[in-house]
Amino acid sequence: MCRLFAFVLLTWIGLPDATYAWGCSGHHIVALIALHHLNPRARAGVEELLTAQAIDPSLARYCKDETADPFIGAATWADDVKRAEGTGSWHYMDIPRGIAQRDPNQYCEPVGPLRNGNRPGCLLSALHDQLSILDNGNQADRARALRYVIHLVGDLHQPLHVNDNADRGGNCVLVQFRAKSTNLHSLWDSGILDGVLSERHLTEPNFAGELDSRFQRHFEDWASGKQTLEQWVWAVHKIGVRLTYGKLRPPVPVEASKPVDDCAAESTKTRALNIVIGPDYQRSAMEAIEPLLTMAGYRLAGLLNRVWP
Repeated sequence: MCRLFAFVLLTWIGLPDATYAWGCSGHHIVALIALHHLNPRARAGVEELLTAQAIDPSLARYCKDETADPFIGAATWADDVKRAEGTGSWHYMDIPRGIAQRDPNQYCEPVGPLRNGNRPGCLLSALHDQLSILDNGNQADRARALRYVIHLVGDLHQPLHVNDNADRGGNCVLVQFRAKSTNLHSLWDSGILDGVLSERHLTEPNFAGELDSRFQRHFEDWASGKQTLEQWVWAVHKIGVRLTYGKLRPPVPVEASKPVDDCAAESTKTRALNIVIGPDYQRSAMEAIEPLLTMAGYRLAGLLNRVWP
């Protein structure tokens, strides 16, 4: 299935040119949590790679994090280059909302060479591929792979990057949030999280520290590597089914799995439902978002600590 990330619906005022899973803040928070839990060898290893093979200073950065720690700045790089590198499909996988658990690889192309401006692959196959390069590649390729891994681990823990309801991962589902029209995907990428940060006057490092303190008892379990990437995908997919879609009111029907060329039909249907995102949904969403961000940070640290044991 193919999902385009740029939209032209004029009602979606303020939506950036590309969809950024977790937005800038979410990806930075995942990286901040991971950085805090890198062992000394991993910390030195990532710093050496990211400093020696620095991001091209001429690259336009959507999140404006060029001056951040190289590890934090790397967290959003993959979104900035996905058009140029043809890796847009690496950021998600369209697992249908209405299916029982099975091998997620059946919803995923293997990573392949660039053809017609695009590289085959999905979030799962790309993460496997880039972890392999990080283990065995040359320095330049390892630095590039590291930037992808930092980003894709974050993407995997956003439920709408591993869910689809014939709606491009919620991009076609129109909702009202704080008296403005947006879409479900954008709401989960940034709308709810950024709203909480603003309301609570929290910086990204403040919130990362707060989450780390609250969930630190789970670090050994979440960072252990006992679960496969495939198991991670299914656990997050289920959150999307149960909560991201499941708590919408009025409910959005489960759709048959099919490729969607544009959002016109689905957005017309969901606009007619007049879905309003209220305090109960926001509260439930944050109760999932907070452990998901922390889990992503811990798991990212665990992956990198195993690269540099």
